[in-house]
Amino acid sequence: MHKLKSIKLYFFSILKLSSLSFRNYYFTSHFYNKKLITFIPNRIFYSPSPHLSASLTTVSYDFYKITNTPLEMLWKAHAKDIQKFKNLHSFLWLTKVDRKNSKIITKDIIKSWMNNFFNYTPNAWEMEITAKRIIAWASNTDITLEDSDKAYKEKFFLSLVKQSNFILKNLKNLFYSPTKIICCAAIILSGIIFKENDLNYKTGIKELEKVIKNLFDENGFPKSRNPEDVFISIKYLILIREWFKEAQKTIPDFLNEIIFKCGNCYAMLSCANEQFPLFNGAT
Repeated sequence: MHKLKSIKLYFFSILKLSSLSFRNYYFTSHFYNKKLITFIPNRIFYSPSPHLSASLTTVSYDFYKITNTPLEMLWKAHAKDIQKFKNLHSFLWLTKVDRKNSKIITKDIIKSWMNNFFNYTPNAWEMEITAKRIIAWASNTDITLEDSDKAYKEKFFLSLVKQSNFILKNLKNLFYSPTKIICCAAIILSGIIFKENDLNYKTGIKELEKVIKNLFDENGFPKSRNPEDVFISIKYLILIREWFKEAQKTIPDFLNEIIFKCGNCYAMLSCANEQFPLFNGAT
Protein backbone atom coordinates (compact mmCIF):
# COMPACT_ATOMS: atom_id res chain seq x y z
CA MET A 1 0.00 0.00 0.00
CA HIS A 2 2.84 2.38 0.88
CA LYS A 3 4.52 1.68 -2.49
CA LEU A 4 1.24 2.31 -4.30
CA LYS A 5 0.89 5.71 -2.61
CA SER A 6 4.48 6.60 -3.49
CA ILE A 7 3.93 5.66 -7.14
CA LYS A 8 0.72 7.70 -7.20
CA LEU A 9 2.48 10.73 -5.68
CA TYR A 10 5.35 10.39 -8.16
CA PHE A 11 2.91 10.15 -11.08
CA PHE A 12 0.99 13.29 -10.05
CA SER A 13 4.26 15.17 -9.46
CA ILE A 14 5.40 14.36 -13.00
CA LEU A 15 1.98 15.38 -14.32
CA LYS A 16 2.09 18.69 -12.45
CA LEU A 17 5.61 19.49 -13.66
CA SER A 18 4.58 18.71 -17.23
CA SER A 19 1.54 20.94 -16.86
CA LEU A 20 3.63 23.83 -15.51
CA SER A 21 6.16 23.39 -18.28
CA PHE A 22 3.44 23.50 -20.95
CA ARG A 23 1.82 26.49 -19.23
CA ASN A 24 5.07 28.50 -19.28
CA TYR A 25 5.69 27.51 -22.90
CA TYR A 26 2.19 28.67 -23.88
CA PHE A 27 2.41 31.92 -21.90
CA THR A 28 5.72 32.84 -23.54
CA SER A 29 4.41 32.14 -27.05
CA HIS A 30 3.80 34.93 -29.54
CA PHE A 31 0.20 33.73 -29.97
CA TYR A 32 -0.65 34.11 -26.26
CA ASN A 33 0.99 37.52 -25.89
CA LYS A 34 -0.79 38.80 -28.98
CA LYS A 35 -4.06 37.47 -27.56
CA LEU A 36 -3.60 39.60 -24.43
CA ILE A 37 -3.98 42.83 -26.45
CA THR A 38 -7.75 43.18 -26.74
CA PHE A 39 -7.83 46.88 -27.66
CA ILE A 40 -5.49 49.81 -28.26
CA PRO A 41 -6.30 52.76 -25.96
CA ASN A 42 -5.60 56.37 -26.89
CA ARG A 43 -5.64 57.90 -23.43
CA ILE A 44 -6.25 57.39 -19.74
CA PHE A 45 -9.59 58.68 -18.46
CA TYR A 46 -8.76 58.53 -14.75
CA SER A 47 -5.46 58.92 -12.90
CA PRO A 48 -5.54 58.07 -9.18
CA SER A 49 -3.91 60.55 -6.81
CA PRO A 50 -0.33 59.37 -6.08
CA HIS A 51 -0.78 59.75 -2.32
CA LEU A 52 -3.49 57.05 -2.28
CA SER A 53 -0.99 54.27 -2.99
CA ALA A 54 1.78 55.69 -0.77
CA SER A 55 0.87 53.39 2.12
CA LEU A 56 1.30 50.22 0.04
CA THR A 57 5.06 50.12 0.57
CA THR A 58 7.62 51.12 3.17
CA VAL A 59 10.55 50.64 0.79
CA SER A 60 12.41 53.88 0.11
CA TYR A 61 13.69 55.02 -3.27
CA ASP A 62 17.28 55.02 -1.96
CA PHE A 63 16.94 51.30 -1.30
CA TYR A 64 17.52 50.60 -4.99
CA LYS A 65 20.21 53.18 -5.73
CA ILE A 66 18.52 53.33 -9.13
CA THR A 67 20.23 56.48 -10.33
CA ASN A 68 23.61 54.83 -9.71
CA THR A 69 22.77 51.58 -11.52
CA PRO A 70 23.10 51.34 -15.33
CA LEU A 71 19.74 50.38 -16.86
CA GLU A 72 21.18 47.35 -18.61
CA MET A 73 22.28 46.03 -15.18
CA LEU A 74 19.27 47.11 -13.11
CA TRP A 75 17.12 44.03 -13.68
CA LYS A 76 20.05 41.66 -13.04
CA ALA A 77 21.27 43.45 -9.90
CA HIS A 78 18.43 42.16 -7.70
CA ALA A 79 17.60 38.92 -9.54
CA LYS A 80 19.02 36.64 -6.82
CA ASP A 81 17.33 38.37 -3.87
CA ILE A 82 13.67 37.32 -4.09
CA GLN A 83 12.27 40.13 -1.92
CA LYS A 84 14.30 42.84 -3.67
CA PHE A 85 13.27 41.38 -7.04
CA LYS A 86 9.59 41.55 -6.08
CA ASN A 87 9.91 45.10 -4.72
CA LEU A 88 11.76 46.29 -7.81
CA HIS A 89 9.37 44.78 -10.36
CA SER A 90 6.23 45.82 -8.46
CA PHE A 91 7.22 49.51 -8.93
CA LEU A 92 5.44 50.54 -5.71
CA TRP A 93 8.62 52.44 -4.87
CA LEU A 94 7.47 55.06 -7.40
CA THR A 95 5.49 56.78 -4.65
CA LYS A 96 8.78 57.45 -2.82
CA VAL A 97 10.74 59.09 -5.62
CA ASP A 98 11.51 62.79 -5.92
CA ARG A 99 8.67 64.04 -8.12
CA LYS A 100 10.62 67.04 -9.46
CA ASN A 101 13.91 65.45 -10.42
CA SER A 102 13.02 61.86 -11.33
CA LYS A 103 10.65 62.11 -14.29
CA ILE A 104 13.24 61.37 -16.97
CA ILE A 105 14.98 58.50 -15.15
CA THR A 106 11.59 57.00 -14.16
CA LYS A 107 10.41 56.91 -17.78
CA ASP A 108 13.76 55.45 -18.83
CA ILE A 109 13.41 52.68 -16.23
CA ILE A 110 9.85 51.86 -17.34
CA LYS A 111 10.95 51.93 -20.99
CA SER A 112 13.77 49.55 -20.10
CA TRP A 113 11.33 47.26 -18.27
CA MET A 114 9.00 47.20 -21.28
CA ASN A 115 11.89 46.43 -23.62
CA ASN A 116 12.88 43.46 -21.46
CA PHE A 117 9.55 42.22 -20.07
CA PHE A 118 6.81 43.44 -22.42
CA ASN A 119 5.89 39.81 -23.10
CA TYR A 120 5.20 37.29 -20.35
CA THR A 121 8.24 36.38 -18.25
CA PRO A 122 7.62 33.85 -15.42
CA ASN A 123 9.04 35.69 -12.40
CA ALA A 124 8.42 39.30 -13.47
CA TRP A 125 4.80 38.46 -14.36
CA GLU A 126 3.94 36.65 -11.13
CA MET A 127 0.30 37.55 -10.36
CA GLU A 128 0.76 39.74 -7.26
CA ILE A 129 3.81 41.51 -8.68
CA THR A 130 1.94 42.26 -11.91
CA ALA A 131 -1.10 43.57 -10.04
CA LYS A 132 1.03 45.90 -7.92
CA ARG A 133 2.86 47.10 -11.03
CA ILE A 134 -0.43 48.06 -12.70
CA ILE A 135 -1.47 49.97 -9.59
CA ALA A 136 1.91 51.70 -9.32
CA TRP A 137 2.13 52.74 -12.98
CA ALA A 138 -1.45 54.01 -13.11
CA SER A 139 -1.18 55.79 -9.73
CA ASN A 140 1.93 57.77 -10.64
CA THR A 141 1.15 59.07 -14.12
CA ASP A 142 2.66 62.44 -13.19
CA ILE A 143 6.10 60.78 -13.46
CA THR A 144 5.34 57.69 -15.57
CA LEU A 145 3.35 59.26 -18.41
CA GLU A 146 3.31 63.06 -18.49
CA ASP A 147 5.35 64.79 -21.24
CA SER A 148 6.19 61.48 -22.93
CA ASP A 149 6.33 60.88 -26.68
CA LYS A 150 3.70 59.02 -28.72
CA ALA A 151 5.70 55.77 -29.06
CA TYR A 152 6.28 55.53 -25.31
CA LYS A 153 2.62 56.25 -24.51
CA GLU A 154 1.36 53.61 -26.93
CA LYS A 155 3.64 50.91 -25.51
CA PHE A 156 2.85 52.01 -21.94
CA PHE A 157 -0.91 51.70 -22.58
CA LEU A 158 -0.52 48.35 -24.35
CA SER A 159 1.58 47.02 -21.49
CA LEU A 160 -1.13 47.96 -18.98
CA VAL A 161 -3.77 46.28 -21.16
CA LYS A 162 -1.70 43.10 -21.52
CA GLN A 163 -0.92 42.83 -17.82
CA SER A 164 -4.51 43.47 -16.69
CA ASN A 165 -5.85 40.89 -19.17
CA PHE A 166 -3.25 38.39 -17.97
CA ILE A 167 -4.44 38.78 -14.38
CA LEU A 168 -8.10 38.57 -15.41
CA LYS A 169 -7.53 35.34 -17.37
CA ASN A 170 -5.63 33.68 -14.52
CA LEU A 171 -7.50 35.01 -11.48
CA LYS A 172 -9.44 31.75 -11.07
CA ASN A 173 -6.18 29.89 -10.39
CA LEU A 174 -5.54 31.84 -7.17
CA PHE A 175 -6.68 30.73 -3.73
CA TYR A 176 -8.86 33.13 -1.73
CA SER A 177 -6.26 35.32 -0.06
CA PRO A 178 -5.10 38.97 0.16
CA THR A 179 -3.22 38.34 -3.10
CA LYS A 180 -6.55 37.79 -4.85
CA ILE A 181 -7.83 41.10 -3.41
CA ILE A 182 -4.73 42.85 -4.81
CA CYS A 183 -5.36 41.28 -8.22
CA CYS A 184 -9.04 42.32 -8.13
CA ALA A 185 -7.90 45.86 -7.31
CA ALA A 186 -5.66 45.91 -10.39
CA ILE A 187 -8.46 44.58 -12.61
CA ILE A 188 -10.91 47.18 -11.28
CA LEU A 189 -8.40 50.01 -11.77
CA SER A 190 -7.69 48.91 -15.34
CA GLY A 191 -11.42 49.10 -15.99
CA ILE A 192 -11.63 52.63 -14.60
CA ILE A 193 -8.64 54.17 -16.35
CA PHE A 194 -9.63 52.87 -19.81
CA LYS A 195 -13.25 53.34 -20.92
CA GLU A 196 -12.80 50.55 -23.45
CA ASN A 197 -12.08 48.21 -20.52
CA ASP A 198 -15.41 48.59 -18.73
CA LEU A 199 -15.86 44.79 -18.68
CA ASN A 200 -12.78 44.53 -16.44
CA TYR A 201 -14.36 47.04 -14.05
CA LYS A 202 -17.59 45.04 -13.74
CA THR A 203 -15.83 41.68 -13.58
CA GLY A 204 -13.37 42.95 -10.98
CA ILE A 205 -16.20 44.04 -8.67
CA LYS A 206 -17.97 40.68 -9.00
CA GLU A 207 -14.76 38.78 -8.30
CA LEU A 208 -13.96 41.02 -5.33
CA GLU A 209 -17.34 40.28 -3.80
CA LYS A 210 -16.67 36.53 -4.18
CA VAL A 211 -13.26 36.89 -2.53
CA ILE A 212 -14.75 38.77 0.42
CA LYS A 213 -17.44 36.13 0.94
CA ASN A 214 -14.89 33.33 0.89
CA LEU A 215 -11.94 34.99 2.64
CA PHE A 216 -13.64 36.59 5.66
CA ASP A 217 -15.98 35.27 8.34
CA GLU A 218 -19.15 37.10 9.42
CA ASN A 219 -17.10 39.36 11.73
CA GLY A 220 -14.74 40.47 8.98
CA PHE A 221 -11.78 38.39 10.21
CA PRO A 222 -9.87 36.29 7.64
CA LYS A 223 -10.69 32.58 7.83
CA SER A 224 -6.94 31.94 7.70
CA ARG A 225 -6.81 33.40 11.22
CA ASN A 226 -3.66 35.26 10.22
CA PRO A 227 -3.83 38.83 11.63
CA GLU A 228 -1.43 40.02 8.93
CA ASP A 229 -4.12 39.24 6.34
CA VAL A 230 -6.29 41.88 8.04
CA PHE A 231 -3.57 44.50 7.63
CA ILE A 232 -2.89 43.70 3.96
CA SER A 233 -6.55 43.35 2.97
CA ILE A 234 -7.85 46.52 4.57
CA LYS A 235 -5.22 48.68 2.82
CA TYR A 236 -6.31 47.52 -0.63
CA LEU A 237 -10.02 47.54 0.20
CA ILE A 238 -9.78 51.17 1.32
CA LEU A 239 -7.69 51.98 -1.76
CA ILE A 240 -10.39 50.58 -4.05
CA ARG A 241 -13.06 52.62 -2.24
CA GLU A 242 -10.98 55.81 -2.66
CA TRP A 243 -10.65 55.12 -6.39
CA PHE A 244 -14.42 54.84 -6.63
CA LYS A 245 -14.79 58.17 -4.82
CA GLU A 246 -12.28 59.98 -7.04
CA ALA A 247 -13.66 58.49 -10.25
CA GLN A 248 -17.23 59.25 -9.11
CA LYS A 249 -18.24 55.60 -9.23
CA THR A 250 -20.91 54.03 -7.03
CA ILE A 251 -19.36 52.36 -3.98
CA PRO A 252 -20.81 48.84 -3.51
CA ASP A 253 -22.45 48.26 -0.13
CA PHE A 254 -20.44 45.08 0.44
CA LEU A 255 -17.21 47.10 0.19
CA ASN A 256 -18.23 49.61 2.87
CA GLU A 257 -19.42 46.75 5.06
CA ILE A 258 -16.21 44.70 4.91
CA ILE A 259 -14.03 47.79 5.47
CA PHE A 260 -16.04 48.58 8.62
CA LYS A 261 -15.75 45.01 9.91
CA CYS A 262 -12.08 44.70 8.98
CA GLY A 263 -11.40 48.03 10.65
CA ASN A 264 -12.92 46.77 13.88
CA CYS A 265 -10.73 43.65 13.71
CA TYR A 266 -7.67 45.79 13.05
CA ALA A 267 -8.45 48.06 16.02
CA MET A 268 -8.96 45.03 18.26
CA LEU A 269 -5.69 43.38 17.20
CA SER A 270 -3.32 46.33 17.14
CA CYS A 271 -1.17 46.75 20.23
CA ALA A 272 -0.28 49.95 22.04
CA ASN A 273 3.01 50.10 20.10
CA GLU A 274 1.07 49.96 16.79
CA GLN A 275 2.35 46.44 16.04
CA PHE A 276 0.45 43.23 15.41
CA PRO A 277 0.83 40.28 17.80
CA LEU A 278 2.97 37.54 16.26
CA PHE A 279 0.74 34.48 15.94
CA ASN A 280 -0.88 32.39 13.22
CA GLY A 281 1.67 33.43 10.62
CA ALA A 282 1.86 37.16 11.30
CA THR A 283 5.32 38.62 10.69
